[in-house]
Amino acid sequence: MGLGNDIQGSRAYINQLSLELIHLLLEKQQYNLVLIGDKNDAKRNNFYFDQIPQELRGRILNYSGKTDVGTHINIIKKLDVLITIDTSPMHVAVMVLTPFIVLLGKSTSAFSTVQPKVDFGVYLKRENNLLDDSLFISHITPLEIIAQIESFF
Repeated sequence: MGLGNDIQGSRAYINQLSLELIHLLLEKQQYNLVLIGDKNDAKRNNFYFDQIPQELRGRILNYSGKTDVGTHINIIKKLDVLITIDTSPMHVAVMVLTPFIVLLGKSTSAFSTVQPKVDFGVYLKRENNLLDDSLFISHITPLEIIAQIESFF
């Protein structure tokens, strides 16, 4: 799961929603979570990990900022489903045939130019004629993401 960092601004999934998603997934007791990302993602991911009750911490691994490229690819390969805001892990997931969900906020480029044409990926974006593009990604709810995860199984 790569939900972004502060540098990414409105492309990153909102902290409050990220925590809600993590808590809901752990409460279901059928999911183990892996947090991934680079050193910029580590600050948020460490914060999320610290917010997890002690009794649930055994079901969440935090690899953000701790892997090289090969290890990062192998982690994505072993996931049942990847949730990300970034296109790089999405393309790795395509390469290793891992189902994925991409949460799209304001893009820096036209996403259609990089969107893989595969049948095991889901792209969630909510523009809804909003004037404030920083709100795009915040309209993707944790329950909607969980419904997409469950649709894979």
